[in-house]
Amino acid sequence: MSKALEVIKNRLPSVVSSSAGGYVGLVTHIPKLVGFLSEHNRSKEEIARIKAQLEVIKSEIDHRYDLYNSSMAGIFSERRSNIDRIFDVIEKGMEKNDTEIVLVGLRAVSDLVSTSPFKDMESLGRLINSGKTIDL
Repeated sequence: MSKALEVIKNRLPSVVSSSAGGYVGLVTHIPKLVGFLSEHNRSKEEIARIKAQLEVIKSEIDHRYDLYNSSMAGIFSERRSNIDRIFDVIEKGMEKNDTEIVLVGLRAVSDLVSTSPFKDMESLGRLINSGKTIDL
């Protein structure tokens, strides 16, 4: 039995006994009871609807987090790999005493680190907000 019905059941004797005609008095309270139960059910439905909306929002946040997180991990992994390869070239240039190779490598490192790893995140954000399907 729901809590609302228990409350009503527990209060019925006092309503009946305090009414002028006993059961006649109870009949006058039935519309109030029906209204209360109807409002109670509407409230439960509204709470369920809000909880469902909350779950949808939480799910969307989780999916966006996963997408941004994996995108950022991939971007930084690629940058690290590129920087490592450039430093391999610089080391080889230093071993060969070839200043041209060293300078080209240093320019490449400078160019790479001067660009923001976040530059593509804005376009990724626009794509996500567009509602289009993204194949990874």
